Amino acid sequence: MKTRLTFLAITISSMVSSHANTFSQTYFFGDSQSDSGFFKPITSQAVNPSGKFTTNVGDDKMWSEHVAAHYGTHATPNGNGQTGTNYAAGGALAGQDSSLNLAGMSIAIPSTATQIGNYLKSSGGKADDKALYGVTSGAGNLLTLIPNAARAMQAYVQANPNASTTERGLALQAATTPTINQTAQETAQAIKQLKDAGAQYIIVPNVPDIGLSPSVLGTPAQPIASAITQSYATTLNTALANTGANVIPLDMFTLMREISTNPRSYGFQNAHSAACKTNTTLSQNALTCNQNHLVAENANQTHFFADSLHPTGGGHALIGDYAISVLESPKQISSITQQLNQQTLQQDQDTYRKINTLPENQNGLWVDSTTHKTSDFFGDGDSIPTLSIGASFGQQGRGQTGVHVHARQQENQWDNGGGYEVQTIGGGLFHRHDWGNLRLSAQLNYDHFKLDTDRRVKLGAATRVHQANTDGYRLGAGARLAYRFAPHERLQLTPYIGANAQRVQLGLLSENNSTLSTAMMFEKQKHESVNGEVGLQADWRFLPNTSLLGSVSHSHNFLDPEINISARLKTVPTVKFNAPAAQANKNLTSATIGIQHMVNGSSLNFGISGYKGDHDNKGANVFMGVIYSF
Repeated sequence: MKTRLTFLAITISSMVSSHANTFSQTYFFGDSQSDSGFFKPITSQAVNPSGKFTTNVGDDKMWSEHVAAHYGTHATPNGNGQTGTNYAAGGALAGQDSSLNLAGMSIAIPSTATQIGNYLKSSGGKADDKALYGVTSGAGNLLTLIPNAARAMQAYVQANPNASTTERGLALQAATTPTINQTAQETAQAIKQLKDAGAQYIIVPNVPDIGLSPSVLGTPAQPIASAITQSYATTLNTALANTGANVIPLDMFTLMREISTNPRSYGFQNAHSAACKTNTTLSQNALTCNQNHLVAENANQTHFFADSLHPTGGGHALIGDYAISVLESPKQISSITQQLNQQTLQQDQDTYRKINTLPENQNGLWVDSTTHKTSDFFGDGDSIPTLSIGASFGQQGRGQTGVHVHARQQENQWDNGGGYEVQTIGGGLFHRHDWGNLRLSAQLNYDHFKLDTDRRVKLGAATRVHQANTDGYRLGAGARLAYRFAPHERLQLTPYIGANAQRVQLGLLSENNSTLSTAMMFEKQKHESVNGEVGLQADWRFLPNTSLLGSVSHSHNFLDPEINISARLKTVPTVKFNAPAAQANKNLTSATIGIQHMVNGSSLNFGISGYKGDHDNKGANVFMGVIYSF
C-alpha cells in the first residue's frame, strides 16, 4: 500500500513522475521484428492497414512501439514516403539492400546499414546521444542460410553415413561459419555507424531460436536452425564488443526457448503454430493477416506466433515487457544508493539535532529512536525504529566531544511488487566547540550496509522474481558554523552554514535463477556528494521547562551525479552495458519541529522531520529520545 507523506514541518507540492525524460527519442532499425509499418502505404489499400508483420488486430503493437510508448516517444514508420523514427523494414538483410514483390510491385528493401545511413543523413551525421536506438538484424540472412545448410548436411550425411556427432557438427560449422561471420560483421558495422555518430544507448535483441518457429519446428531442419541461430548470437556478441558501442542486449534466443517450454505460464495457449490461417488466396504471412484470418477469435493473444516466424500482438507485448525490464531495472537498482545517500544525510541532520541539545559543561548520554518513511519514483518504504546511542564528554567552557552508534532496518517496496531491505550498523565521532555566540559542530561517520533485493519482472501473464544480496558502506564527514542570538528572552535563533561530503557504495549484485533470460548482474555502484547547506534553528521556551524546537535547511550537491549504471544479462555475461541511472537530487530541503522538556537536568525530546528532493523523492522521520546529563 502506498504511503503518502505529509510533512508538518514544510509544505511540499506533488510532482508528476514519468519515464518520458529518460530518453529524448527512440529510433529503430532492422527487419520485420521491429518494423512498425514500412509497407503501410501499400498494404493499407488491401488487407492490412498497419503494414506490420503481426496479427494486426485492434491495437496490436510491435515491441518497438511498446518501448517507445513507455518512454513517451514514437516508433512511427519511416520509408515509402513516411517520415517517422522507425526505419526498420520487413525482409531487410544486414548489409545488402534487397527487394520484395508485393501486390505485383517490386518494393526496394533497405538493409540495416542503409537504414542507419539514411537516418544519419537526415540528422546531419549526428546521432542524438540522449536517444534510445534499437536494432534487430541478421534474421533475414539466417533464414536464407538455414535451408541451404540443411541441404548441405543432408548431402554430407548421405556421403558419410558413419560420421560421428562431432564430425557432423564440424561439417555444419564449416558450411555456415562464413555466412554467420559476414552477417555478424555487417550488423556490427551498421551499429558502429551509430556509435561513431554519438549514439550512447543501443538496444540489440539477438535473433530468437528459429528452430522453435513453426517454419521448421518438428522438421529435420530444426536442430540445424537452432544451432545456426545460437552460433550467430555468440558471433554477434564478439563483433559488437569490437565496436566499442554501448550495446544493451536482449537474449531473445533464450527467451524464446523459455516461452516454448511452458507457453501457458506466459498467457499463451499455443507457441508452436500460427494464429493466421492459410488458404488458397492468402499465404500464411503476418503482413497480410488481420481479424478475418485468425484461427480463433482471440488468437492474436492466445498464440505466440502470427505466422511461421513472426510474433502476434500478444507476443510483441511480452517482448516489450522484456525490453522495458532490461532498460528500467538498472535505474531501479541505482535508486537504492540515492535513497541511502538521502537517508544518511538526514541521519547526520538528526545527529546535529542531538549535538545541539547536549548540556554545556556536563557529560551526556543519549538514547534515541527514529522511525523513517520514504517515497521515491519507484515506490515507498519504511523502517523499524532506528536505535541510536551516544555519549559525550563536556569540556569546561569549550563544548562537547563524543561518540555514537546506531542500527536500522529499512524496507522499501517498489511499485511493481518487488523491493529491497537494507540493514545498517554504524557510528561516528562528533565535536562541538563554542566561542561565545559562535558554535562549530563537526562529525565523522561510517555505516555498513547489508542489502537484499527482490526484483520482479513482468512477462505477459507471468511475473518472475530475481533475488540478490551484497554489502556496502557509507563514509561521511561534515561541519557546521552557527551564530546564536536571542531577539527575545524566551527565543533563541541560530542561523548556520555547513558543508559535508560522503560516499555511498554498494558491491556487485548478482541475481539468482541465472539461466533465465531476465536474470541480471549490476556492477558496483557509488553515489558521491559534496554538499553546501544553509539553515536556521529556533528554540522557543514557551514554558519554564519546555521548549519548541524547529529548523529548516537547504543543501546543494556540487558534484555531478552518476548518469549511468553498468549491468549485464547473466545469459550474456560477456556484454557489459550502461543504462541510465535514476535521477539524483542536487538539492534537498529539510525541516524539523519538536518538543524538548527538561527534567532534573536531563531532557526528553520528540518530534518529526521531513525532506524533499528535486525529483519525486521525499521522506519523513518521527523521533523520540532522552538525554541524561551527569
